[in-house]
Amino acid sequence: MPNWKKLIVSGSDASLNSLTVNSNVNANTFTGSLLRLDENGTGLRMTNVGAFDNASGNFRIFSNQDLILSTNGDTGTAVTFDQTTKDATFTGAITATEFTIDSPSDAQLILDRAANSNDSEILFKTNGTTNWSIGTGQVGGDTEFTFKGQGGSNYIRINQSGDANFIGEITASAFTGDGSGLTNLTVDIAEQTTVSDTFTSTTSHIVTHNFDTKNVITQVFDSNDNLVIPSSITTTDTNNVTVNFNTATSGRVVVAKGGHLVTGELSYRENISGSSTYPISHSLNEDFPIVQAYNTNRSQVIPADITTTSTNTLDITFSTVFSGTVVVKK
Repeated sequence: MPNWKKLIVSGSDASLNSLTVNSNVNANTFTGSLLRLDENGTGLRMTNVGAFDNASGNFRIFSNQDLILSTNGDTGTAVTFDQTTKDATFTGAITATEFTIDSPSDAQLILDRAANSNDSEILFKTNGTTNWSIGTGQVGGDTEFTFKGQGGSNYIRINQSGDANFIGEITASAFTGDGSGLTNLTVDIAEQTTVSDTFTSTTSHIVTHNFDTKNVITQVFDSNDNLVIPSSITTTDTNNVTVNFNTATSGRVVVAKGGHLVTGELSYRENISGSSTYPISHSLNEDFPIVQAYNTNRSQVIPADITTTSTNTLDITFSTVFSGTVVVKK
């Protein structure tokens, strides 16, 4: 049977099952269900614009300027790759199970909002519901970094000075510092700064306070709540104080940690004059406060007697008419 061949004449249309050529094929359009290029070829190129080809077994798309991937027609730009910086700009959201930033130098995640009226946030969601968000611009403008919870409550706000504002309570196993910057305290922390220990008919008593310092204030009261002066007080080590008496004595020792500059309802000061006995209302809610007296020359004076009449009041008595200042501490 004869082996027929088709002859394609210039200017005519042709329909072929397949076409193999060894050189170039020029046409305005190619129409078909499949265009297959040999992997060892030079790919498909658009002169002076770009191409896609085989780069050592990898499918490569490149362009001479920005590379743009579009959806929904040629105007629906989805991704733009900058020809110089190689940065990728996505028009829509990016969804992935994981993002990894692996840099040979500094690694950065940059959130660049268009204006101050917009927020820069990272949202943490569960099944579409936002549980937490962190970012700037949510409150306080660019000067504050905010942690927000469900419902938009600003649980933590940190300004550029390093100050943090918490909407709720702070709970920790320990707080470290000298307390000099604490103000407006409404909680009772006296148990952490004073220790009271009783003793009975002894000439020496050791108080273990565990303040880890020798800078402590020690006062002794007898069993009638009168201030007594022991023969000696020794800071044995950073956690113990030894009190010695000339005769067997019963009462209590109060040891306060020194160096605390905490403000609030922890101390009371009153100027007194014209009498030898004074009732003092300190309102510190403390049965056994630390009481000190200073005369007008700022010298400490030992009163003849100090009696705590209630948790908020005491009587202080001097051997003569006294003028000066009384300081009461929890």
